[in-house]
Amino acid sequence: MNRPPRPTTTKSASPARASKKPVASTPSSRPTTDIEKLSEQLKALRLPIFREQHPLVADQAAREGWTHLQFLAELTSKEC
Repeated sequence: MNRPPRPTTTKSASPARASKKPVASTPSSRPTTDIEKLSEQLKALRLPIFREQHPLVADQAAREGWTHLQFLAELTSKEC
């Protein structure tokens, strides 16, 4: 039995997909930082060294111009 060929269509990007592009960080789109909430979250995650050391390491990172990943790596190495 012969079937007719399927029509070919081109799919365009849906609006939902187009909206998932990364957004450049601007002062108005930056998340707010709630240090008290962060401390409680680190406590809930059972990361005591992160909780104790993050203010000191953050100060050092700011002074020395670390990247976010360098900051995170330093805290992680202290926790492990």
